[in-house]
Amino acid sequence: MKAGDNSKAKIAIYQNLVKDKITIQFLQAANEAEIEFFDAGAKKILSVQKKNTTRTISISIARFNPGLYLLSVTNLVTGKIMTKKFLKK
Repeated sequence: MKAGDNSKAKIAIYQNLVKDKITIQFLQAANEAEIEFFDAGAKKILSVQKKNTTRTISISIARFNPGLYLLSVTNLVTGKIMTKKFLKK
């Protein structure tokens, strides 16, 4: 999968309009994942590494300013990159 190719993404985010925390559901197991958040100007805001992830994780984004963000999840085992956009309320 190429970076930015959402057609076969193996993640889902709840909800698209987010207030304080974002919930990420892995549709396939991810033993090691790096989760990165970028603002609309492509500036990296937060990077989190997770090992032995459960199918669903929540990450606080309460300190983010309202606006459009890009969530990038890299499976560190397979190298696949999945991206999703969301709005911070």
